[in-house]
Amino acid sequence: MRVNLRFSGNPGFVEKVLFNANLSVRMWQEGAVVATFRPGRVVWWALAGLLAVEPYTSVLRAGPGALACVAALGLALGLLGCLAALAGGAVMVAGGVPFADLSWWTIPLLAGWAVGALPRQQVQVRVARTFCVLVTAVPITALWAQSRSWPTALITVLIMYVLLIRPHFGMVGITTAGMTRWHRCQIWLGAVIWLLGTMLLALGPAGDWFIRTWPPGVLGFVVGTVGVAAAMLIMKFVFLLVGRGSLAKVTLIKAPVGMRLNRDRFSGLYAAELGLGWFCVMAAGVFHDDLSALIGSSLALALFNTPHAGRRIEVPIRHTIDRLDAAHYLFSVGPRREQLRTAWSDELGRALAAMGRIRVTLGLLKPLQDGPRQRKAQQLERMWNIHINSALQLVEVMTDESEKTALGDIDDTLWLPFERAEGRPPLLDVALKWADEALSLLDLAERTHPELLTAEEPLRSTYAAYRCYLHTVRGLANRLHGRPEESVMDYWTAARLYRDIGAVNSEAMVLINIVTIFPGIDPGRPTARRTLPLAEADAGALRATMDERVHPQVRRETAINTALMHAGYGDRRTAEELLRRAAAVPLPPPGTTTAGTEIIGVSVDTVQVNVGRHQLRVTLNPFDYGPLLRGEVPVTRFLPDRPMSNSWILHELIRGSAPVPGRNRLRRGVTAGAEATGFMVKIPDTAVIEKWIERTEKRGSFAMSAQFHELLGVALRPIDPYPAAGHLAAALGYLQSVHFGIVDDELRGAARGSAELFAELVIDHLATLAAQPLPPGVQPEPGSLAAYIVRSVKSRALAELLGETVPTQGENALMRREQEARARYQDARDAGDHHRLRQAREELEHCWAELVELGGPGAEYAALRAGLPVEQERMPALLAQLATPGTAR
Repeated sequence: MRVNLRFSGNPGFVEKVLFNANLSVRMWQEGAVVATFRPGRVVWWALAGLLAVEPYTSVLRAGPGALACVAALGLALGLLGCLAALAGGAVMVAGGVPFADLSWWTIPLLAGWAVGALPRQQVQVRVARTFCVLVTAVPITALWAQSRSWPTALITVLIMYVLLIRPHFGMVGITTAGMTRWHRCQIWLGAVIWLLGTMLLALGPAGDWFIRTWPPGVLGFVVGTVGVAAAMLIMKFVFLLVGRGSLAKVTLIKAPVGMRLNRDRFSGLYAAELGLGWFCVMAAGVFHDDLSALIGSSLALALFNTPHAGRRIEVPIRHTIDRLDAAHYLFSVGPRREQLRTAWSDELGRALAAMGRIRVTLGLLKPLQDGPRQRKAQQLERMWNIHINSALQLVEVMTDESEKTALGDIDDTLWLPFERAEGRPPLLDVALKWADEALSLLDLAERTHPELLTAEEPLRSTYAAYRCYLHTVRGLANRLHGRPEESVMDYWTAARLYRDIGAVNSEAMVLINIVTIFPGIDPGRPTARRTLPLAEADAGALRATMDERVHPQVRRETAINTALMHAGYGDRRTAEELLRRAAAVPLPPPGTTTAGTEIIGVSVDTVQVNVGRHQLRVTLNPFDYGPLLRGEVPVTRFLPDRPMSNSWILHELIRGSAPVPGRNRLRRGVTAGAEATGFMVKIPDTAVIEKWIERTEKRGSFAMSAQFHELLGVALRPIDPYPAAGHLAAALGYLQSVHFGIVDDELRGAARGSAELFAELVIDHLATLAAQPLPPGVQPEPGSLAAYIVRSVKSRALAELLGETVPTQGENALMRREQEARARYQDARDAGDHHRLRQAREELEHCWAELVELGGPGAEYAALRAGLPVEQERMPALLAQLATPGTAR
């Protein structure tokens, strides 16, 4: 049973919802919920009030300082939090606290809320920023008023400064500077809430209990330190779980950001990081004089400032809160989205202004070479980097999420909002949604701050690197998920952008990705050049192999990959010349070098190029081509018999160069290493890879599933041939679907050859198994499966050819829509407009799917147009129909 009682108001109204005895009060504005007040919070505050009778009496005796803390809590709690807190006051009255004394609870609380409810949102942000800065003076003042011994006071001040105050300003000033303004404001208010709240706890019986229970002696010191460290770890772990759970609950958010009063998730960050530390230090060093508890708590707090703890604990927490901030932006619509975009642009403008002032100061310091001014210049350079990284952090988080999704493994908690909003979209759609939102922010930045396009170095290259890397991530997503043409276009855009900023090494590495997308296709053929810049990318890769500005290792890898591509379509002469060129490149020892805007790092098996905060990696080819250069062996020794459909999976994903989530789990199932004869793949646990494949298949990543099936099938052929047959057959089916997804008809026909070559390998493997005794329980029989694959491959190829000339079936609205889309498709293909080509292709696929669902002659027509396999018994009738004069179109 659900009853809605609404009372109109301006600008919003309150809705009381009674659902199965669960009462809640919601505040609405512009048709969206801006805050929800639940009875559970009243119950929690009532329990707190029941337990706070004695502590509140202690607070009253502490003087006006404690009451000021209560007022600041009212500022941070907001309207609904104050209403719930008043319920705790009512329970205190029932517990014996005089009503007059209780006014010291209610009046400061409501007064603080009144200040926090200022009408202008910008004023709220400024008030929150001011309070989060001034609040650090409260514990210092309390220490000055409450200190009992100067040695303990000095130690407490030192501990506060190093372990609490500096991290406090780091969190509210630098660490969270890249978050959207409103969520950062909530973290500022959270700092006020938790610092003052823990101070009130340390002032009352909770602080007394902490000191009394601290065990005495040396062993007690160790036990107490471990106990405090464990409590801090539990708080961080709980917040991490809560934050990750919040990712799954993000929905379409319409409410204006200034009216959202729920600060639970973002304000809790401060509690997880510093809340317990403030309580322990103030209880032991400010309100009591217990040096053992003070030092032990400080050691426990210092443990979480070590680099190892930072990588294992702090980085996941900060990463989770950044993802939650980005998800709130991604799923915002209407007024909220406009407010967030405007606020982001304003923050970028302020950052650019600050960076401009820093560059002016650096220009004045540059001629001066003495030590103090050099240190000042280094500090300014760090501040400049902090400003640019913070201003574009939202773009970077979205880019990271796009890349992780493209690599086939997305966090389940962040997958659920996409399912609710779009109905279980495939991985490609989610990856492109993240990337497109990031690109829209960069477009907004260029419209509102056009000086970014004409900026001087290093701002020009640093900003451009974000757009370059975004297009690289889009190219990766399209490549791994069956959109090779879109992948080429995005990679080509990234390559040109890298060239514009002088990042020639990054350009070469992106060109490597382009030339390996279509194995076996000559980029110089008119078929390939109609809509894609394959010939231009090939020419750019050839140019990079002779460009002295390109790092020798990058030149070598570019030459090798381009040679293998040329050998794939029969150009052995160019392939041999490129391999000789690769062998002749003098290779420097591993190390790091700087070339213009790029930093190139070379290790034993990887070369990494950094531009700004973004990096590109490529795995080094282990072959020694020296014998070819000396004429000792022929070039055929270095050319593979059959290249994989996507060697990127083998070289980058499995080797660990790609930042794929679940990388350690993946390595338990498959490992790869560089040996003298090439890359060797080992499969210690096929179940891990099969589970990975199953997961990606459920999320629509059939292109990536095809590559893993192919990898498993090829690797298991000599070890376990029957499971290998199943993986090879599955990979072939997926590869055929991926090749059919190529929108240009002629290019699709050229790419079909790769699937047919792979089909020959599958059929040869099945024929070998068919000639052997069949083990019991093996189904289907290898010979029957081989025959089915032969018919499937040939019938699909024939269906694609028949689909070009199959006559239309009848005249109806759906058929006319299909013909109109076909005409738009042909116009886009003639014009070389790939975007229009993909749109027309998707429209055609929708029409074909509807015709197949309707059945009848139109279903057969649509199946042929879509390239579905033709039944053998239907072949004569279809050929006769096509031979009838006047029926074909």
